[in-house]
Amino acid sequence: MKQQQFRINKYRNMNRAKPLAMFAILSGCSLFALCFFFIVSGRVPGFESRPTEITFQITLEILTALMLIINGLRVLFSEGNGEGLLLVAIGMLLCALLNLAGYYAEKGKTGFLITLLLLLAVTIYYLIIAFHSRKE
Repeated sequence: MKQQQFRINKYRNMNRAKPLAMFAILSGCSLFALCFFFIVSGRVPGFESRPTEITFQITLEILTALMLIINGLRVLFSEGNGEGLLLVAIGMLLCALLNLAGYYAEKGKTGFLITLLLLLAVTIYYLIIAFHSRKE
């Protein structure tokens, strides 16, 4: 008996995971560019007061960005492979967004907070599209 492999898309004619993969690649590139900018410019927020915590946070964000980019590309350019790890990467993105939203809420920066909450809503929307769409 052949074991069925987990796939977001059980209908081969329409891959619902592709928009999620494209969003993951875009989010990963943006997150990586933001981290790179902060590190190169030397303006990492909160590094002077909490260096260990911020170092772990930056490391988490870089790993999240790499996971999003790599697994988004896997889903786009392979035939249905990589959805499981893409979900892990999206989970990492959700954790990073919630952590950053808490940081900016504590600082009282509503512009950043609203942006992060919108990104959180878009991420959840693409997850719903990938899992709960009907066959057309």
